[in-house]
Amino acid sequence: MAETAQTIRKYTFLQAMRCPAMGWFAQQGFESTPDEASQFWIDEGNRVHDLARSLWPQGHSLEGWFSKSLAETPAVILVCGLRDWPFAVPAEKRVGQAPPNYGAIYPCVQNMLLACRALGLGATLTTMHQMFEAELHERFAIPEEYGGSGGDYLSLCLAIEELGRVDQSVGITLEAGVGLGAQPIYKFGTEQQRKELLPQLAEGKKLAGFGLTEPGGGSDAGGLRTTARRDGDHWVINGSKQFITNAGTDISEFVTITAVTNDDPREVTNFVVPTGTPGYTVGNGYRKVGWHASDTRDLYFEDVRIPAENQLGETGRGFANFLNILDEGRIAISALAVGLIQGCVDECVRYAHEREAFGKPIGSYQAVAFKIADLEAMAEVARNQYYYAAWLLQEGKPFKKQASIAKLMSTEYAVTAAREACQIFGGYGFTTEYPVGRFYQDAKILEIGEGTSEVQRMLIARALGLPRG
Repeated sequence: MAETAQTIRKYTFLQAMRCPAMGWFAQQGFESTPDEASQFWIDEGNRVHDLARSLWPQGHSLEGWFSKSLAETPAVILVCGLRDWPFAVPAEKRVGQAPPNYGAIYPCVQNMLLACRALGLGATLTTMHQMFEAELHERFAIPEEYGGSGGDYLSLCLAIEELGRVDQSVGITLEAGVGLGAQPIYKFGTEQQRKELLPQLAEGKKLAGFGLTEPGGGSDAGGLRTTARRDGDHWVINGSKQFITNAGTDISEFVTITAVTNDDPREVTNFVVPTGTPGYTVGNGYRKVGWHASDTRDLYFEDVRIPAENQLGETGRGFANFLNILDEGRIAISALAVGLIQGCVDECVRYAHEREAFGKPIGSYQAVAFKIADLEAMAEVARNQYYYAAWLLQEGKPFKKQASIAKLMSTEYAVTAAREACQIFGGYGFTTEYPVGRFYQDAKILEIGEGTSEVQRMLIARALGLPRG
């Protein structure tokens, strides 16, 4: 498994995304393999990090850095989704534009990651919008005929991990945008719905929400009160949803929801509700402990009339369809959690070299070194778990138990990793001056979203055939 994981980490991202960057490598005078180019990227990455640090005190605003065009930006970071490769290409080394579709990580996100890594800053809603406009967003795991890259689910997870290593808000926005926003249309929509809705999502021009959770529902996802009543060639929807991601941005196009139909609580159907439909109201954003740059809202439906063709999937299959989406999403959340753990390792290793106590770097003391070693072990174990779950999914094999195991282990490890990282940083860990403080804020929700740890344990127990209570 370890050898397989190394191979996946090193090569899968470029291959699975069908990235045409190899020819670009050759134009730079390198053989068309990542290995032979790696030292160049590492050297230039270090140079650009120094450049970013030097520019910041001179009054360059973070937003200004993000808004620079590709041609104006001194260097563009190329994040491959490969754990140890935050590379950069200086302007004088570029040939025209950056490598086309390079891992589907586009200039604005590249700049954002560069600035975040160099300066220890999180993303903002402004940079999130620029990310979408730069067309990073949802090409992952969407077929080419609908505007996507044709990449597989593991490729999506690798990208989520790498983004989450820097900023969890960016990672969850990608995860929710693809896994929760686009996948219901692709998996359950008609061909007309796919052709109409998926290209704008794949291009990153629009976002979609996933409306399952309701007030008072939580883990009781089946306790739905939102209803849909057929009225001629329309459906009329009434009810509300809670804690919905990506529904309230200025590029949110629609939300897919569950609703009880035909006054039968056992009959749940999915619908597509476009933004701006009369009677559909998006509430104010929450003041959350973490994920500050992720959009989270309540949704309200008051006599919302939508055409009958906005029904998504078969009547009565809505709850099962959305549970299927959540089964897959747990793998992506696991990848996001691994990104957080790895971010903690990165920061702690650096700090353990720089910080001195009693005349020596704190990393020389076993109390600190052993904590960091434990964090690295957590990252590797959790990473292999989600790799395996993603592989099972892609091979068409039963994956639900493994997805729950991956989510349970990785998210609980992430909470522990964030806590231990803050402990290593001491008082600084309780400030926003260092990334570990933000990781601590972001970690807890990983144990809750897309199925709590308790739900994962329940699903694992059921998969083992244990008696139900």
